[in-house]
Amino acid sequence: MQICKILSVLSLAIEIAGQTTTCYWPNGIANTAAKPCPTPRGKAAAACCFDNHYCLTNGLCMDPDDDTLYRGACTDSKFGAEGCPKYCDRSEISGADPGRHIGLWGCEPPAVYACGQPNECLQANFTIEQPGKIMLNTAVESDLGITATATSSSTPSSSARTELNNGISAGAAAGIGVGVGVPLAIAVVVLSFLLVRERKKVKAAEAATPMGAFSSPDPKYGPPPPWAPGQHGNAVSPEVPTATLQARHELPQ
Repeated sequence: MQICKILSVLSLAIEIAGQTTTCYWPNGIANTAAKPCPTPRGKAAAACCFDNHYCLTNGLCMDPDDDTLYRGACTDSKFGAEGCPKYCDRSEISGADPGRHIGLWGCEPPAVYACGQPNECLQANFTIEQPGKIMLNTAVESDLGITATATSSSTPSSSARTELNNGISAGAAAGIGVGVGVPLAIAVVVLSFLLVRERKKVKAAEAATPMGAFSSPDPKYGPPPPWAPGQHGNAVSPEVPTATLQARHELPQ
């Protein structure tokens, strides 16, 4: 079973709250391509990342296709509210550009970064809040195979209580988590969903195996060996691996 992957889900920092629909670059120009992230608890604003990208608790964004970090936009037009990503956001910072997203280049030692290019590591490097954990947004839900309808109310109506693929109520998840940020409660729901999905995969694999496929033609060899641990999948950690974040991030503005 994908035990490591399931356990890693429990460490997701899930902060779901109300959010505005407009995002802005540090120079105050609206950015219609970015999507607001969940607003962290106690913060006045939220970071914005491109569609299908992951939001991190430190305000940065992650492209899951190549594991690169970048500073995106923010829901505060002045980019001064707590919760906006204050990285590479001013023109006086070497390698920064307040009018677009900026990729972060990993320097040495680990957790030290620079704006845009590796040569900037010698010019103006900085540290970021560690660890940056993934927050639950539509991109994460899609990659986890979760289909849910969340409402703005802490007690969703019966019409909003859609069901997940394996019978877990999305309304129940929304009721205990939306707007108040209860990571453990939602993580338990996600864990239950993954356990049920893994059990179905195992049953389907057993049903597709021909009778006698695991029996030895000669009794002297004894029963076949058991499945090896982790044979059904690879573990995925929600924490960003700093060693792999070395590529410059380029996206349309």
